[in-house]
Amino acid sequence: MQEKVLSDPRPYILKPNDKGEGNGIFVAETLQQLDEHDLAGHVAQPLLTDPYLIQGKKFDFRTYVLVTSVAPLRAYFYHEGLVRFASSAYNSSEANRGRESQVLTNTSVGKKYTHISNLTWTFKRLSDHLSSSGVDSDRLFTSIHDVIVRTLLSAEYRLLKNFHASLGGYTCRQCYHLLGVDVILDSQLNPYVIEVNGLPSMQLSNDLGVPPDPTSPYTATKLGLLHDTLQILFNSSVSVTEPVRRDLEALRVGLAPGPLCRREDHVLCVDLRDLQDIVQSRREYIHRGNYRRIYPSPDGQKYSELIRHLHHLVGRKFRAGGVAPPRTNWERHHLYLALERMWSL
Repeated sequence: MQEKVLSDPRPYILKPNDKGEGNGIFVAETLQQLDEHDLAGHVAQPLLTDPYLIQGKKFDFRTYVLVTSVAPLRAYFYHEGLVRFASSAYNSSEANRGRESQVLTNTSVGKKYTHISNLTWTFKRLSDHLSSSGVDSDRLFTSIHDVIVRTLLSAEYRLLKNFHASLGGYTCRQCYHLLGVDVILDSQLNPYVIEVNGLPSMQLSNDLGVPPDPTSPYTATKLGLLHDTLQILFNSSVSVTEPVRRDLEALRVGLAPGPLCRREDHVLCVDLRDLQDIVQSRREYIHRGNYRRIYPSPDGQKYSELIRHLHHLVGRKFRAGGVAPPRTNWERHHLYLALERMWSL
């Protein structure tokens, strides 16, 4: 088995955990070559050797994903983001794969070789370009949403473990995490998540000492992102409690703990915490601005098998540590899907 692994012909990219802006990244042509390096404090992943190219250059998507709850998961994809190009044309030969100007799309790396205006597009500009080439950009972004949701769901155990270890299960209305999720396409337009950045740069200009230009795509994207993030977190100008009550009644959902909620009268019973989550979910949905909720979503049934599997995995791991398992996304998955279908009408 070890011989088979070490004979893997794929190149690997090695990224340090404690550095950013493309620093310390190394490309190993084989796992055997990778094995010669100190892997402590690094992440190693297969290098995509057949990326989709535009004008001969490799690129990736810096998407912005706002997570306002872990269990139940609520995640929003910002409609605009940055398409980041490598500074020179891509060459798939082994001799060129280690050249940062061809492989790395970080703007901090690319601006060493060319002006930043040549390195970034908006999602809209990319969509227009792809549409002119016969690519269904709406379908492409739907597939990007899908791989991001699956990534977040797959991290459920670690997120819950860290959440309970650091906060003891404490929740608040304005708790959130803004993620920078980097996605790349292969030559067949299949998306892959290559990195999740927990502290994405919100600097309005990528050139130190240069005042931000609010008309530039780089600055305008982040200004819009900041505005809509504040709106979704803090805007409570619309009361949603009564509409939520009517929606739950329409779905035959009862509110009461334990035996006070009669199952013969209701399909599902929810408690006060569930109700608070649902009210907050509805409030966020109304004030989402240019965010799109990618989970829960009207078509979220496609994640049912994954979520059920993760539910059992989380329970098993917490019980193995002698801790009562927390709530998982599975326990209210179908209720949230029903509400999303109702709210999207």
